[in-house]
Amino acid sequence: MVVGWVLFFAYLKFVGGKMDQAFRDAGPVSHKQKGSVPTGAGIVFALTAAGVAIWTWFTQSDVTTAAIFAAGALMGLLGFIDDRAKVTGGSAGLKARFKFPAMLILGGLLLLVIREQLLHGHESSYYMVNWLLQLPVPVYFLLGLFVWLGAINGSNFTDGLDGLLGSTSMPILLIILLLFGEVPYGLPVALFLGLILAFLFFNWKPARIYMGDSGSLCIGALVAGMFLSSIWWLFLGLCAFIWVMEVLSVMIQVVYFRITKGQRLFLMTPIHHHFELA
Repeated sequence: MVVGWVLFFAYLKFVGGKMDQAFRDAGPVSHKQKGSVPTGAGIVFALTAAGVAIWTWFTQSDVTTAAIFAAGALMGLLGFIDDRAKVTGGSAGLKARFKFPAMLILGGLLLLVIREQLLHGHESSYYMVNWLLQLPVPVYFLLGLFVWLGAINGSNFTDGLDGLLGSTSMPILLIILLLFGEVPYGLPVALFLGLILAFLFFNWKPARIYMGDSGSLCIGALVAGMFLSSIWWLFLGLCAFIWVMEVLSVMIQVVYFRITKGQRLFLMTPIHHHFELA
């Protein structure tokens, strides 16, 4: 936590001025009163994930954990490119036709690594979940990608209010430590809990920095990867209930808008903006 505080302070002081983000016009009017706030601080999460992947690979030869944190680091890098594009080219950022294929490919590769490690028994007994191996390959990848994309988008949608994603991520990480028992990635999860605590010091209302997509995509990918490598992976939606509500609110709003030809069920989505405006 202390190291994280230093890293986020350094980001605010030395990088923040180059990453000021203007608020999007589609958001609540009250947000514009904040002015511009530095975004992209989630690159600290991505760099930490990369460090964990390297450390795990060389010191423990734990391929699954290394792959999970490498995927989180790469998603964080993709998010930082998106954050930078929003700063330099307007609030839209990278187009979905660039981000979505990258998410699919990376998720597919991670699922492949997890499956191969399970099939060949290279990991500890904790990973040996037989029913996963019983699934037909297409079903395994379809379900896995659904969980992967759902967690990433849920995390990304939740990152819309000061302190919201950080405070909802911590219980999920605590559940991973408590529910999974003796997990190979227990120490890295503890490290990220400390980082999030440090980040909330700067992100609690009124926020001085934002994690941006670099943080939300990294956290979503890490949570998805850790659930996918365990017996509990279909319980992610229950553990990340708030993330699910955020995604569902957007989907319901879009469907309702089209069916009613212009009417809205919520004041604004994701749903945290509905409660904010109400």
